[in-house]
Amino acid sequence: MRLLEAKNLSVTYPNGEKALDQFDLTVDHGEVVLVAGGTGSGKSTLAQRLLNVIPNQVKAICEGEILFSDESIENIPTHHLSKQIQLILQNPEAMLFALNVEGNIHFGLENHCLDKATIKNKTQEVLSLMRLDSLRKRSPMELSGGEQQAAAIASVLALAPSLYILDEPLTYLDLSGKKRLLEHLKQLKAMGKSILILEHRLDLAQEIADRIVVLKDGKKVLDTKPNEISSKELQENLGLRTSASFSFGTTEKEIKETKSVLKFKDLSFSYPSDHKIETPILKNISLDIFEQERIALLGNNGSGKSTLATCAIGLDKPQKGSIILKEKQLEKYTTVERTKEIGLMFQKPESQLFCQSVWKELFFGGKNLNIAEEELHERVDTEAKELGLSHLMEKHPATLSRGEMRRLALASLLIMQSSILILDEPTIGQDYFNLDKIGNRLLEANRSGTTLILITHDQDFAKQLATRTILIEKGEIKENAHLRTL
Repeated sequence: MRLLEAKNLSVTYPNGEKALDQFDLTVDHGEVVLVAGGTGSGKSTLAQRLLNVIPNQVKAICEGEILFSDESIENIPTHHLSKQIQLILQNPEAMLFALNVEGNIHFGLENHCLDKATIKNKTQEVLSLMRLDSLRKRSPMELSGGEQQAAAIASVLALAPSLYILDEPLTYLDLSGKKRLLEHLKQLKAMGKSILILEHRLDLAQEIADRIVVLKDGKKVLDTKPNEISSKELQENLGLRTSASFSFGTTEKEIKETKSVLKFKDLSFSYPSDHKIETPILKNISLDIFEQERIALLGNNGSGKSTLATCAIGLDKPQKGSIILKEKQLEKYTTVERTKEIGLMFQKPESQLFCQSVWKELFFGGKNLNIAEEELHERVDTEAKELGLSHLMEKHPATLSRGEMRRLALASLLIMQSSILILDEPTIGQDYFNLDKIGNRLLEANRSGTTLILITHDQDFAKQLATRTILIEKGEIKENAHLRTL
C-alpha cells in the first residue's frame, strides 16, 4: 500500500539553479528506499521539498505534486504533517537547540502533547538505544559531531512517525553507532514504518534497502532493487561509495627517519563543568608527529580526537602538559606564525567560512599571510581546479552543499601551505569521484613536504592514505602502529 508518492517534482532556486528536474518517487508502507546520489545531486532539496520546507521556508519555484496517504501535502497542516513525517537533517547541530540532550528529546514529545510519564519512558528508551545515557545532561555544544548526530536521531526516533527521512544519517557516526542505527531501522521496518534514506555511501545503508533510486543532476537515472545492479557500475558510473578502491591506493607507505615536528607531552584536558566531578577528555597524551608523515587519527565518537586537534592549534588550553611545535613551545608562537606552521579544517567547515563568495574565501588566508599576488592567484586557480571548485567561484559559501563547503575549507588551507595540516573528517559529504580528487591532492601536498593528520571514521580512506594509524579510546592512546607498503 502506497504511503508517499511524488510526481514530476521540479525545484528551481532564485539563482536559476535547477536542483530537481521532473523527479518521481514512491514509498510504500513498511518499505525502505535508498535515494543515492553524488555531491550536489539534489538529495537534500528532495528531503526539504517532501516536507514542504521548500517553498514555505526556503524560497524556490516548485512544480509537481506530492501525495501522502493519497492527500496532497499542500492540504495537510504543518503540525499534522510533522506527526507523520520526520526529517533528520544532514547537519545535526541545526536540530539541537535545548539546553541539554534530554531537553531536546522532550521538546518534540511535549509539542505532540504527550503526558509526562510517556515522555519520560520514550526519552529513556531512545537515550539507551543511542547510548546517550551518560550525556543526557550535556549541552549539545559540548558534544562531538558523532554525539550530536546520535542526539538528533534520538529526538526523531522518540516521535515514532509513519515516515522517517534521514539525510546522510551515517555521516558523523562511528562504526558501532552506524550498526546500532541500522539495527534499529530494521526494527522500525519490521513494525511497518517507512524509511527514506538519502546517502552517497551505499555499503551500510544498502543492507536494509528494498529499492535504490539514484539521483544525478536532479534527475532520476535509476530505480531498482539492490541486487539488480553491480557495485562497480554504481561506483564508476555514478560516483557512489561501494568499496575501498581509490586511484591513490598504491602509494608508498615506507617508514622514513625524519625529525619530530609536533610533540604532545603528558597532555590532559577537561572542559569546564558545573558539576563537582569533571570528565577528562584527554588523559596524559604523549605523542610525536614526524615530518612528512600521513597519520590517521581513529577512535569512537567522543574519544577526544577533535579536542586534541583544537589543543594542537591553541584554541583549547590543556590543564596539564605541553605542546611543542618544531622545538618551540606552542604558546610562544604568534597567531600568524602558528597559522604558517599548522592549519586545521574543522569537523564542521561552515564555521570557518565567512567571506561573501568562494573566490574571496580562497584568497582570504593567502592575503593575510602576505603571499605575493601573482603566486596567490596561481595557488587559488590550482586548488580550485584540483578540488572541483572552479565553477562555484561566484557563489556564496553558505549556498554550497556540505561536501562543497568541505572542499572549499580544504582548498583554503592548502593555498596557505602550512607545514602541518590537521583535517577533521575530510571525507564527509564526498562521493567517490571527489574522494579520489581529495586523496590525490593530499598526496601531492605530502610529497611537497606537508605533514598530514587525518581525523576520521572512514577507515577505507585512512588505510589507503595513511603511513601510521593512532587509535584513541576515552582520551588515551590505545594503538600506535606504522603501516608498511602493501
